[in-house]
Amino acid sequence: MEDTTSEAMSLLPPGFRFHATDEELLLLYLKPKILGQLDEPYYNIIPEIDLCEWEPCQLPAMFDCMLKGKELFFYCRVKHKYLNSRRSDRTTRTGYWKVTGKERAIMSEDTNEQIGIKKTLVFYEGRVPHGKRTDWVMHEYHLNSKHLGSNHNEGEMLPYVACRIKNKKNKKATMCHAPTISPEGYSRSPSRPLAMYTPL
Repeated sequence: MEDTTSEAMSLLPPGFRFHATDEELLLLYLKPKILGQLDEPYYNIIPEIDLCEWEPCQLPAMFDCMLKGKELFFYCRVKHKYLNSRRSDRTTRTGYWKVTGKERAIMSEDTNEQIGIKKTLVFYEGRVPHGKRTDWVMHEYHLNSKHLGSNHNEGEMLPYVACRIKNKKNKKATMCHAPTISPEGYSRSPSRPLAMYTPL
């Protein structure tokens, strides 16, 4: 996935960035990801990660060179806290993502039909109820399952969401222990410090 994304982004001329609209993110990227449409163009330009395996401060150094923008985009497989529960597990090793505000409906510009929802989350360091709020913000995109075809029921729990992550404040390069990356995949080993982007 990393090679695919890097190759695709390397074809863009200087100044061009990946900046999909909410509707494009749902219909042109997340939908084919959920349906496993491998021949659909572009959708695999977004990498898939396990959000619970990474702290947000680790992500820019690993993926910023691939997406070339201030915002990072990912596919994430939905994890649930309990069996048969709709509550998502968004806990990392050092903190957690907490939903804030109301979820927003995403409407089609052409039909004015609701095609999905967007949730806003903020990353907290520590554990509930004593977590410390940070400047990391994530928008989590959920596709309305009826747009997947007649064999999917409305309200069905889907396996993937799309995530847009950014830091609200200015950033500077600093040292942060990040997992090493090997040809076999990503490792959580903290032994290799990398230049990371964290809030001032």
